[in-house]
Amino acid sequence: MKYRLIRFLVLPALLAATHFSYGQNSPLSEGKWYQINVVENGIYKVDFQDFLNMGFSASELEANKIQIYSQHGGMLSEAIDTRPLGLREISIEVVDNGNNKIDGNDYVLFYGESPDKWELKGTEYKHIKNIYSDASHYYVTIGSNMGKRISDAPNLTNRPTAVYTESDYVWFHDLDLVNPAHMGRSWAGEPIGLNSNSLNLTFSNLKYKE
Repeated sequence: MKYRLIRFLVLPALLAATHFSYGQNSPLSEGKWYQINVVENGIYKVDFQDFLNMGFSASELEANKIQIYSQHGGMLSEAIDTRPLGLREISIEVVDNGNNKIDGNDYVLFYGESPDKWELKGTEYKHIKNIYSDASHYYVTIGSNMGKRISDAPNLTNRPTAVYTESDYVWFHDLDLVNPAHMGRSWAGEPIGLNSNSLNLTFSNLKYKE
């Protein structure tokens, strides 16, 4: 499995020092919180040194109390009743040496989602660009209770009826460079006109439909 190192994505942000007003039940209303920015889908790894860089001391790093909160990726819906209010704790994988401490080569894995989304409409994919943010935000803390963990999947008892060796690959190029009306949500990318534009792409292991 390929992991993505996020040392360069960790942005220390002690939210307790900000002046936001959170609801009574917001997890951000107390404790120490640090923000991680994620720009694409993938499994992200936070190791012992990352936690130290965030400002946690080694004595704080109780493995069973590490928690990560997020709204996951994608743009918030304009319909306020379709998405839970506030941050939700996500399940993570904690790999330690059995002493309930993050140290040495121990690490935490979590699945991070891109701020942009894909939807399957019938047989075609449609991308939904997040026009408000270029990153999804994940918040790390050492809680007072045990954190949520990824559970083991049950063993399969039946033999597979199909084997797939290929999958769809989706990609889009959508830059927000120009706002013609200088207001609203309508943005455009590179101008298409007298000047020629080129975009060089490199994909590997592609199989074209015949």
